[in-house]
Amino acid sequence: MINNSNLGIIGVATGILAIGYACFVHRKIYKMNELINTSIDNVSKDVQVDISEVIINEAIDKAVEREVNDAVRSTLYNVKENIKREIKNKVKASVDESYSNIKKDVSKEVARDISNLDLDLLKTQIKEEAKEIVVSKFNNNLDSLLNDFNQNLTNVSKIYESISDNMMKKPQETVFKMSL
Repeated sequence: MINNSNLGIIGVATGILAIGYACFVHRKIYKMNELINTSIDNVSKDVQVDISEVIINEAIDKAVEREVNDAVRSTLYNVKENIKREIKNKVKASVDESYSNIKKDVSKEVARDISNLDLDLLKTQIKEEAKEIVVSKFNNNLDSLLNDFNQNLTNVSKIYESISDNMMKKPQETVFKMSL
């Protein structure tokens, strides 16, 4: 039977072996990487790469085209913004200038129209309109009062009718007896 202390010793031994194996594998991989890097460096020293002039010219042309397109886009944006700003400023200046001219003309026109007004006619028109508004409101109030009156009249009529019915009923013969 395996007791807890034996199990602990086996676990520690397995852990130590695993750590040792991991260090061994890491060292092997490190050496292999060094060997590969050294081999690549040695091969690249001996190899000459010859790039044709056509490929170089094509790469230069593409780079120039890309830079020119970026510069054109940037310049076009700046020009558009400047034109917008100039138009806005010109419109504002034109509106400000026109405003003072229009203000004078409108003031003259209003003054002339006011001087041509017939004040008596205006007073009469205002009185007529006010009278129509008051009559309309008064009629609305009268309609409401008439409805209330009719409702109250109906209620009073029912009350009198009920009293009349009670008075008109034949009294039941009630015997009145007195005894001594």
